[in-house]
Amino acid sequence: MMNAWKWMPVLVLASALAACGDDDATPMTDAGPADAGADLGHPDLGHDAGPPDAGALDTNNSFADAVTLTLGAATGAMDTIGAIDDKDYFKFEATADQWITLSTTANPDDVSGMVDTVITLYDASMVQVAENDDALPRASTDSEIIYHVITAGTYYVEVQDFSDWVNMSPEAHPADVYEVNVGELNIAATGITQDPELGNDAASAAPLEFFTSGAGLLVGMFENVADVDVYTVTTTETQIFQATFMPAGDTGYGSTTPAGAAWVTNMAGTEILARLSDLSVLNELSPSLAAGSYLLWINRPAGTVGANDFYVTKVLRGTENPAELEEATNGVLATPEFIPLTAPAGTTDIRSGFVLAQLPAGDTDYYSIDVLAGEQVSGACGAETSGSGLRGLSLALLDSTGASLATATETTADSGAVIRATTVTAPGTYIFRLTAASQDATVTGSWARCGFRAIVPAAP
Repeated sequence: MMNAWKWMPVLVLASALAACGDDDATPMTDAGPADAGADLGHPDLGHDAGPPDAGALDTNNSFADAVTLTLGAATGAMDTIGAIDDKDYFKFEATADQWITLSTTANPDDVSGMVDTVITLYDASMVQVAENDDALPRASTDSEIIYHVITAGTYYVEVQDFSDWVNMSPEAHPADVYEVNVGELNIAATGITQDPELGNDAASAAPLEFFTSGAGLLVGMFENVADVDVYTVTTTETQIFQATFMPAGDTGYGSTTPAGAAWVTNMAGTEILARLSDLSVLNELSPSLAAGSYLLWINRPAGTVGANDFYVTKVLRGTENPAELEEATNGVLATPEFIPLTAPAGTTDIRSGFVLAQLPAGDTDYYSIDVLAGEQVSGACGAETSGSGLRGLSLALLDSTGASLATATETTADSGAVIRATTVTAPGTYIFRLTAASQDATVTGSWARCGFRAIVPAAP
């Protein structure tokens, strides 16, 4: 499950902020690129048009009764979790070396109380090879798997409700029809990049492709233990570049070995701007990149070669947070940089503001916000957890005199320095202080993304 404090893009941000008055909601650190998965629907994935499959509607409760799915059909099979403990089964034929996309559409608006699908993929021997609860980056409870097929044959899909999957009190959702689709990834489509295995160095880098939305999909194979894949990323203005790595294993997207580390460098490969050293701990590399060209490097962890070593990465070039403007003066409490808070469309009790801070060695930044009567204050900042070289990022909420009201320090476990909703004594000016303990000796990026929020708590 992806950590909730990562810098969620605009599609997820809008959903989170719509939950008006949620005292426990954490402010997002990112003002808003589009979701890395937002433009990865069937048209962009290149599913072939075809006749719709017949609906199953609870006649397929075992592998033996699995309903046949047509690979690339324009409309998938329709079904429901019609009874408690209901599990629905489907099957399809795949050929070796295909990239398969498997997904459900049931609750795209993430409405509470509706069916929450989990999909599990099995091979011809009915051995589990992949599984997914919510597609990543998470936008709803709908499920997704992108899988590299190595053995041709029949594959099975099991669909169940989350409540059953986690051994809670199982729920039935007979009124919530879901659709399950399977297709072949169209590698030739603009916006999808497959590693061409040209080499392991800067000279052999392949250009990353993006959809018009700024999102894209990257897939690749690891040929051997020493394999390193290299891609070129180009920006035309200062942007956030986000690479989100899908989970591996039979409880993830199915790769027998996950990607190991990912880092971004200059085109010569001599300066590391951002790095995540263990993608099994943190899976989203998101440096801030000025206009220019850069290299994305992905390697395989040490160990023996697996039977199906691949990776699936959702990439994005999006709008960066507003840049820090008053570096010359915001280093002291008396002259903080003001961050305006605005209410997202359709809301009245949440106001948010964002900033991209730069914290060179020894720097301290102060940011002020205005707090209205009845509002609580929260803040979230992240650096190391998105690949920045800053270490020990610390966030403090202060009153106008400098008295501390709350503090938080970034850890890889918490994925950010997060101050949850804090009650203040009176309306007025409040200040966030941002510092870092040190800078990684090998990573030059010193950015920190922050989001600040004032909310009216929900009535008890």
